[in-house]
Amino acid sequence: MPLTPFLNAAALLPSYASDTSGVCSALYECGGMIVIHDASGCNSTYSPFDEPRWWDMESLIFISGLTEMEAISGNEQRFIDDCVRCAKELSPAFLALCTSPMPVLIGTDMQAIAYEIEQKLALPVFSVRTNGIHSYLVGASRAWQALLEHFPVQPAQFDKSRVNILGACPLDCTDQALAKIKTWLAQKGFTLGVSLARGFSLGDLARLPEASVNLVISSSALAIARDLNTRFGQPYVVGLPFGDFAEELALRLTRASEQRENFLLCHQDCEHPKTLVIGESVFAVSLALSLEAQGQACRIYCPLETPEGLLGPNDFGGEEDEVLAQKLAQEASRIYADPFYTVLSPPTAQFFPCPHTAFSGRVYLGSRNIVDLLLGDSPCWK
Repeated sequence: MPLTPFLNAAALLPSYASDTSGVCSALYECGGMIVIHDASGCNSTYSPFDEPRWWDMESLIFISGLTEMEAISGNEQRFIDDCVRCAKELSPAFLALCTSPMPVLIGTDMQAIAYEIEQKLALPVFSVRTNGIHSYLVGASRAWQALLEHFPVQPAQFDKSRVNILGACPLDCTDQALAKIKTWLAQKGFTLGVSLARGFSLGDLARLPEASVNLVISSSALAIARDLNTRFGQPYVVGLPFGDFAEELALRLTRASEQRENFLLCHQDCEHPKTLVIGESVFAVSLALSLEAQGQACRIYCPLETPEGLLGPNDFGGEEDEVLAQKLAQEASRIYADPFYTVLSPPTAQFFPCPHTAFSGRVYLGSRNIVDLLLGDSPCWK
């Protein structure tokens, strides 16, 4: 699946959560043990800043403590022994390994390490390909695909009204937003199946095929949705229920359930766009489509990896901060984005904050957030 470059230089803005954080977030509630192979820093960044569940829900997430001498010599025996000893003490359902930049640079064979550890344990062990450079979307996507590969799911009789929610990581979707999406589904006559990955356990994997259709609310879940479509013929619909677009999304879910066809939302170019939407691609396109239904011509800036087909030809991403600031000053009169983007926003533009946990962490979780925009019930919608 072609991806756009993840090149923001972060001269003024912080970086988005990395792929290692995406792995941890995707597998957080699955009952496994996740080990980031790194000297230090990845776990201490993920746990207090990226992960909202850290303070009220335990999860087995560790750092290997790679030393300089081990990196120079290529000796991985301590890492293997520590993983084996810890897994025997804690009895997780599985062991997932991922890497930071240094093990990648020295060519560490994580698949071989996973195989060697698995021979010493009576549980599945697998590695998720990360390098600490891609965004959390790539890490979460690969983690979910790894689960499907190592825990085979069997076909099942599906319920025509049942819908799975895929991509519900707290890095993209707050608990309040997820609760509102579930309420919206119930109002439209759907029954909730599995929510991946909030409130998700390893046993829920077997329940995935019981739903008639998958609702993909983040681009991180598009790959697993396509895998499920290939394996079971389970269709998927991509989008978030924003404002006027929510009605279209409900119709697409019904059509997908009845006619077994997929729906990949796509943003079309508008003439003279004065509204700029910044953020993850599924969020940005869903919001832009709803705003355009109300007469606001939109352009999208997506600073993250984006699956092909979601953005229009004039939408863009991967700009240096200074270049983005110039474009905002020249083109945007209304901006929908995480509040951190106010440092680039011109004073003449109206700014509507849409906090994104993967970008600004917990800084704005207690303030106005994405829930205010769901279903078009925010005053800023008018």
